[in-house]
Amino acid sequence: LPTLPVTTESPITAPINKDVYGLESEALILAWPFPGITGTSTEASTLLSTLEIVDAMLCNGKAGLIDLNINKKQLAQGVGSGVWDMADRTAYLIQGSPKQGQTLEEVRDLILEQLAKLRAGDFDESLIAATINNSKLSLQSAIDSNDGRVNLMQYAFIYDLPIDHPAQTMEFQSKLTKKDIVDFANRYLRDDNYLAIYKRQGKDPNELKIAKQPITPIAVNRDTTSAWLDRFNAEKVNPIEPVFIDFDRDLTFTTSNDGRIPVLYKQNESNDLFQLTYVYDFGTHNSDKTLGQLGSYFPLLGTKEMPAEEIAKKFYELACNYRLSIGSNRSYVTISGLSENMPQAIKLVEDVMAGAVPDTTTWQGVVSRTLKARDNAKKNQMQNFSALRSYVTYGPEVIKEATLSNEELKNIDPKHLTDQLAKMNGIEHRIIYYGPMSEKELIDNLNALHRVPAQLAKAPARKSWKPQQPQESVIYIAPYDANQLYMSQVTSEGLPYDPAIESNRTIYNEYFGGGMNSIVFQEMREARSLAYSAAAAMIAPNYKDDDYQFFTYIATQNDKLDNALDGFSEIIEEMPQSRNAFDLAKQGLDARLRTERIIKDDVAWAYINAADLGETTDTRSRLFAALPGTTLDDILAFQQKYVKDRTYHTAILGRIADLDLDALSKRGKVVILTTEDIFGY
Repeated sequence: LPTLPVTTESPITAPINKDVYGLESEALILAWPFPGITGTSTEASTLLSTLEIVDAMLCNGKAGLIDLNINKKQLAQGVGSGVWDMADRTAYLIQGSPKQGQTLEEVRDLILEQLAKLRAGDFDESLIAATINNSKLSLQSAIDSNDGRVNLMQYAFIYDLPIDHPAQTMEFQSKLTKKDIVDFANRYLRDDNYLAIYKRQGKDPNELKIAKQPITPIAVNRDTTSAWLDRFNAEKVNPIEPVFIDFDRDLTFTTSNDGRIPVLYKQNESNDLFQLTYVYDFGTHNSDKTLGQLGSYFPLLGTKEMPAEEIAKKFYELACNYRLSIGSNRSYVTISGLSENMPQAIKLVEDVMAGAVPDTTTWQGVVSRTLKARDNAKKNQMQNFSALRSYVTYGPEVIKEATLSNEELKNIDPKHLTDQLAKMNGIEHRIIYYGPMSEKELIDNLNALHRVPAQLAKAPARKSWKPQQPQESVIYIAPYDANQLYMSQVTSEGLPYDPAIESNRTIYNEYFGGGMNSIVFQEMREARSLAYSAAAAMIAPNYKDDDYQFFTYIATQNDKLDNALDGFSEIIEEMPQSRNAFDLAKQGLDARLRTERIIKDDVAWAYINAADLGETTDTRSRLFAALPGTTLDDILAFQQKYVKDRTYHTAILGRIADLDLDALSKRGKVVILTTEDIFGY
């Protein structure tokens, strides 16, 4: 290929400041220029390899200068960084969001202070070694997945790099000294050679209007194929045989702590990485809705013996990670990283869980950032739409029951949260392990390190919030001042999980609402030019006693709503039939089932998910067996029985002044909601 021309910009000698405006919350981006990445330039490769380490020293999620001096101290809503490497020019980006009452300029100054520390060498030299170890961990993690390996090969190809470029980079980085880092920062990350983009909330005073252009619908050719595709399909290949899970063969079921804790064990035979997960069957729905705040409070907690900052540094030195995730009916504590350091990592996590010291000042910072995040969410279009969808699906009473009001949030006693954290290991739970340890080594470590009482409390019963079953057509409208609106229709008939319909449901979804070849995409986006994006599906429940629901989704222009509603109604009720499209849908499913592999700790999660539905086997095998004999007539019969002639609740997020409310009222009862209604705060 010809070498692409590269334009060289003049060096930046003073900060360049730019303002941009939009409906969403304020944010800041600072960018420093670097050379493009290319296989022919040793200088560029050296610079970018150093920049990778500098980036992680500044912000690694645990113990970087930005992590410890801004994020852990909650001096801003949040700050992160990353390298945007390209062939012609690389940019080093640091992004920040302000707290309530904080200006973007104040966030900028906080960030520049950390760069000044780097330039002055005001950091512990051990941070360099820890960063290099974590860089090695990241590379091992990347090589451990197909996606990661392909991305590394693709990266090498695009930028004309040797295939062993990551290994060369590691070798170079392992020799970096503190002087190298300080010299680099003083030369390339100064306070006079950056671009600052201030994303401000509101309307641009100099906004330019662009005339709306007509869109020409295209003819849908789902029943024709090109000569190239015909030749491709004629190629004879040996089909890949599917591999389905046998839980008894692919998992080891054991116990720890004298039989009190069930353990799902899967050995990692590829490398020295591990992942250990404590799985608790309780959360905000069936236990305590204040638990949801523990996820953001947990990484800021310390013990009497070790403050939070030291814990973060220690985890970074160990090249290990930990996190707490609180769900509605299930929660997790996950520990991962280098297997040789797993015992130390487990001990640290157990120390925090059992002995976390509540800190009122830290907790007030969490509350303040949570309130700001809530305010930011109300400015985000997709988060508004997600909240509206939940409101319309489950109803206002569920939203109210599930959501902490701002006052409830402010009134939480941080000691209540640390007390709840300390109780978690005293409630029935199980453990998933994927790593290189033998089963005996793992159980010995859990027996020694996992602290559980002699008698475990029963986990609370799961609390199910089922989707509403619409008795009449109701159209719920929530405001968002944009030229694009989002619309979704949802319905449920109170049908619980049924293994007998699962194969046809999956094939129906693939044919009707799956990808670019689906009926929904081709009809709504291509043939009728009504959508930026569109989808529809019958969604299976996650638990056997929960219900199926059917939904549609479309993002369209405000003046196309009526046509979108008519279009969806037409194809849902009278599903277009195309033998060719149906055959392609089946081929796509067949290929996916043949090539998909559930491996590593995903085997344990597949077992848990199947058990939630009352299943004891890998249900993909049932679908694979049913696929060849399923006909379009079968799917039409499924559509007639489970989809046709349903009543819907409709969610519309958009600029209300642009909507024809009289026309909508002829389709059903219209309910105007506020932003506060849908979020519950």
